[in-house]
Amino acid sequence: MTLSQLSSLGYIQETTEGTIPSNPTFQELPVTSISVEEQVMYKDIHYLLDRAASDHFITGCSVFGQIGFELDITAYQSLLIEVLRCGGSQYHNFSFNSTYIAVVISGSDTQINASGSLNFETEGLEAGMFIEFSGFSNSANNGIFHIDSMTSSQLLVSGENTMVNESAGQNVTVNVDDYADSNSDPKSYTFRHYYEEEDGTPIYEYYRGCKIVSMYLNFRIGEIVSGIMTIAGLDKLTSQQSGESLTPFAALNLISVAKDVKKLLLLPSSLGERIFTELDIQIENTTKTRHGQNGVAPYSTLDGDISVFLRGVMYHEDLEIYDRLKAGQVLSLALLMDDGSTTVGIGVNSFRIGNVTKPVRGKNSFVFEPIEAEALRDSNGKLIYLNFIT
Repeated sequence: MTLSQLSSLGYIQETTEGTIPSNPTFQELPVTSISVEEQVMYKDIHYLLDRAASDHFITGCSVFGQIGFELDITAYQSLLIEVLRCGGSQYHNFSFNSTYIAVVISGSDTQINASGSLNFETEGLEAGMFIEFSGFSNSANNGIFHIDSMTSSQLLVSGENTMVNESAGQNVTVNVDDYADSNSDPKSYTFRHYYEEEDGTPIYEYYRGCKIVSMYLNFRIGEIVSGIMTIAGLDKLTSQQSGESLTPFAALNLISVAKDVKKLLLLPSSLGERIFTELDIQIENTTKTRHGQNGVAPYSTLDGDISVFLRGVMYHEDLEIYDRLKAGQVLSLALLMDDGSTTVGIGVNSFRIGNVTKPVRGKNSFVFEPIEAEALRDSNGKLIYLNFIT
């Protein structure tokens, strides 16, 4: 491939599964690799007689593969939401105002206390959500915070700022823009892969009826947030669509772990802030697959479920932390990152770490601890929350 040759990948949501919308405008995606292949299934009616090629006919086809990328929030936001199969009841977008909200620092706990008629549960808040405060007189109390646990009158939170005591009385706004996993029917997409042959001949490949099978994100200290997305679809079309044109991709706004990941918290807060040198979050949308027959899509969406896996390396130098992890304490994880215009929160509310290594006793002892865990469902029946606030 020469420097003058172009390649791009874009996607668009389908109205009818397996049908490319008319005059499509594709959302371009920054990618580092594309490995998507068509699988064609044949049947041979006279195979045992003469094995003639003319005796084969196509019974169905499908596409399956992986797309490597560096995370740009604008480009990948809707796909991150889609892998959760988030239905309407699991999308929370609301705000409320109150003068009955106070901040109380009690030991290692940051408490948001309600008074008067204010009821946090009635307002729609849930443990695991990310919320945005504005209107406090102390600027440290304004920002985005994770609800670690809650009652109707109190939130325990952690977030991008270290909050300070503040009495009720200010007109505080609480904003929620939050997605949680559910089993809603998945949406379907067309992915368009454009590239040029060595002689400059343009090639258009359209992968139709695609579902998001999994999304993997890698957070490594000092590097750009990268990922791999797996898709499964109906078929491939190789003729340019009427009304479709390529648009230049805007300058990338990539997330850097060193620069843009604000907080990576291991909760409860009594454990303190742990340092992950590397963290992988993998969301599996276990849509069941089957062979296609006569053009029918090669997958079923009835039996799917969501699974979330964590893998990484955590630094610690504290025997108390080791004892808690060894005892199988239920933990949660809150991660905040910001590309300058949108803050993204990822929350995993319930998991246990398996094997842990005991640190050597003595001054400056430390351990780099490989961890693996599968998320458990929290008290609301959820595995993971995503939050986008602009």
